[in-house]
Amino acid sequence: MADPKIAAAADARVQRALNHIEAAQRELDRACQVLCPVIGGLPQYERAGRLHRTIELEWHRLAEWARKRKGKLDLDESGRRELEEAPHV
Repeated sequence: MADPKIAAAADARVQRALNHIEAAQRELDRACQVLCPVIGGLPQYERAGRLHRTIELEWHRLAEWARKRKGKLDLDESGRRELEEAPHV
């Protein structure tokens, strides 16, 4: 079982990754809105929409994976080193 401090740091990293994925979805939505009125842009708009759905599905997969492992995740050597080197507040 992982050290509670390390597990919490790993959980936080996963949450940050989920936040980045959500931000990417919002950016893709904005790109679709910009592309929508362009004549001839419908195929690109549709591809971007499919990509958005794929990204959303992956977000849900990662969120479920993390939910099942909350408090049990661990960090590799580089993650632990980064945690040790972080300023303590």
